[in-house]
Amino acid sequence: MEAAAKTSASFTLSWRRRILFSVVSRALAAVSRRDGTVNRRILKFIDFRTPASSKPINGVKTYDIVVDSTRKLWFRVFVPTQQSIEDLPVIIFFHGGGFVFLAPDQDIYDAFCRRLSRKLPAIIVSVSYRLAPEHRYPDQHDDCFDVLKFLDAEENCSKSLPEKTNISRCFVAGDSAGGNLVHHVAQRACEFNFQRLKVNGMLAIQPFFGGEERTNSEKKFNGKAPLASLKQTDWYWNAIMPPGESYNRDHPVINVSGPMAVDISKLDFPATMVVVAGFDFLYDWQKRYCEWLKKSGVEVYLVEYTNMFHAFYVFPELPESEQLMWDVKEFIQNVLMKVNLKKTEMEKTVAKNEKLEKGGTYIHVRASKQKYKNLFEVMGNTSSMLTQYDIEEVQEHCNNTFSQQEIVSLYQRFCQLDRNSGGFISADEFLSVPEFAVNPLSQRLFRMIDGLNFKEFVLFLSAFSSRATLQHKVEFIFKVYDSDGNGKVAFSDLLDVLRDLTGQFISEQQREIVLTHVLEEAGYKKDSLLVQSDFMKILGNSGLKMEVEVPVD
Repeated sequence: MEAAAKTSASFTLSWRRRILFSVVSRALAAVSRRDGTVNRRILKFIDFRTPASSKPINGVKTYDIVVDSTRKLWFRVFVPTQQSIEDLPVIIFFHGGGFVFLAPDQDIYDAFCRRLSRKLPAIIVSVSYRLAPEHRYPDQHDDCFDVLKFLDAEENCSKSLPEKTNISRCFVAGDSAGGNLVHHVAQRACEFNFQRLKVNGMLAIQPFFGGEERTNSEKKFNGKAPLASLKQTDWYWNAIMPPGESYNRDHPVINVSGPMAVDISKLDFPATMVVVAGFDFLYDWQKRYCEWLKKSGVEVYLVEYTNMFHAFYVFPELPESEQLMWDVKEFIQNVLMKVNLKKTEMEKTVAKNEKLEKGGTYIHVRASKQKYKNLFEVMGNTSSMLTQYDIEEVQEHCNNTFSQQEIVSLYQRFCQLDRNSGGFISADEFLSVPEFAVNPLSQRLFRMIDGLNFKEFVLFLSAFSSRATLQHKVEFIFKVYDSDGNGKVAFSDLLDVLRDLTGQFISEQQREIVLTHVLEEAGYKKDSLLVQSDFMKILGNSGLKMEVEVPVD
């Protein structure tokens, strides 16, 4: 965790973004009164709203549901069209705005959630909770959690969400202040007995935390980076905390991982993805939060966009904003795949062999695939050296399928392939390996290999290690067949792979006959949708060999 990625001394924003941030900052300052109240009458002049639309816009339709009219608690539902509803995850999302501003129907959040719904795809439930300072802690927390309880009731869920929605495939998410709220919601969910709803994972995008200490990132970027002002964030904390209550910024509502933090180590806290940015002045608090989750036994995925700023994700034209969509999608797929595995008879085997089960404490990192370096491996050029700490961490990441000497050799090979010294290998660079370039499945593997950092490079190759478990190898093979990443393999997927492997040597009819026979032998039909456990059943007794030797100097 200590080897952080290097960041440049400055970053450049387009003049349009600079103007936008300047306008937003000045507007927030203008409506935030010194007495701790908000001038919402002025706010209405810059409060741009988007009405719900039953007619799909950009492939997503929306509608609003009222939970409790007495406290104006409602949510907007985003539903992607042309999708099988029962297969979609449900993401309950809490917006940012310092607990004081914004709502699900405001332009930026309607657009963001619409894009998220289409890209994943997923059903998004964007919650409108009561705002401070008119409503203070715990009103916001109660509102957000009450939406989960509302959707847990079958009658409410059936009236609020599309038919066949599977509420057991639920995730909770939030950005900025919503990233703070989502932690408390997930914590409450661990202690509540839901009947139908299940929180499988949590997504905190640049969560808004603080404390009595002024961290290095706060001091470094105060007033210099977009939306970065200690004066404004302190104003937000004062706005949400009950008036007259004696508190400091180490209150667990503010500093969730600080000296007064609630112990979550004994809770079944969900797998968590935390998104941070190198130029966010909340960076240090977010990193501490990840460390605290890790020490509490939570499975953590840390994603850093090294040269980005607070709220970068609301700008769809940024490559990093698009990359975030893919990172969220991968996180959800990984979590749901493990959930499906737990439902099979292999649960004990997986728990024994997989580091990502409950109790796993490593942090998986995906840096931007554009041009930025990974958070843990500082690989700015091919002369970079691995420390013993790096080697041990990579070894743990690949479940000890490679020795430390083999990892050093793999790193040397990685640096040779990384021609641009960018810290990751592109698909084109991978194709420079002759054995891979002539592989008939090379095009199919593109999506698995494009943009791998060193840790991911080793993990990719670990399936070919003689020390890899059968489960690990089968999981890799399943991903090759599962081209769309939905966790299911159809007959057409199998046929595509066989077509790649056989080329013109056998006819299409012969391929179909062979596949049909193989499936029937294993007890499946042509229209069966295979999941990973089915692959284990088919390949489990096949004497599967998939090994590569790593030369050690």
